[in-house]
Amino acid sequence: LKADFPNFAGMIDETLIPELALQHVTGKQVSLVPTVLLGPPGVGKTIFLKALADAFALPFTRMNLEASQAGFELIGSSRGWSNACRGHLLSWLGRAEIANVVFAMEELEKASGSHQFPVANILLQLLEPATGSAFADACVPELKLDIRPVNFMFTANSLEGISSPLQSRLHIIEIPALNPEQARHVALRQYTQLIESLQLPCQPPKLTEAGLKLLADESPRRQRILIRLAVGRAIAERRSELVFTPPPTSTKWRMGF
Repeated sequence: LKADFPNFAGMIDETLIPELALQHVTGKQVSLVPTVLLGPPGVGKTIFLKALADAFALPFTRMNLEASQAGFELIGSSRGWSNACRGHLLSWLGRAEIANVVFAMEELEKASGSHQFPVANILLQLLEPATGSAFADACVPELKLDIRPVNFMFTANSLEGISSPLQSRLHIIEIPALNPEQARHVALRQYTQLIESLQLPCQPPKLTEAGLKLLADESPRRQRILIRLAVGRAIAERRSELVFTPPPTSTKWRMGF
């Protein structure tokens, strides 16, 4: 994880490793405190959570709270309504093979929902151990579930809009953007991983020092696109080295993974 996400090294050392050490000595499942990854758009918050889940072979899902219209999208709507339906949490747990899962909720600062069914109030209930031990979807109230094995993780661009009661239930970690050296390292790993995944029947075109220098000014998402296009172009033109044309655009806004 550090190799693929060097800007998350602080989070891994100071939060993830201590948590996993506790799980190791107690022999319990992976259990992380509800955590907010706080940082500007593009630092790789969501893709890091997906990689974290993959590292431990845990089911992963994501939900954008900005797009959520009301709390019932998360915990279901009552059977008294004609359009009653299960919430995303219960529907997903029903498909997962284990309850020890990673549930990533994005744009926490925009989790307003409707005034009648505010998402933030629902989150307070989900994050409270007392209520989490007997969670019931509004559509299936007779079914009580212990959702404490669920690892609730959040992303946010800002703390503005997140209530104090909700912040008090969350561990907040600031994630910095990649520095140029880290961006260079990530570009090299992305090139290597792409070449390995393509399994080319010919000698792969090389990523030169000049190419790395250009990619170091780009975001990981942009790097991935440029490298793939450059590889395809090199094969089409029978080049032995990658050529990035047109040159990468300005990175005043570093849109990430």
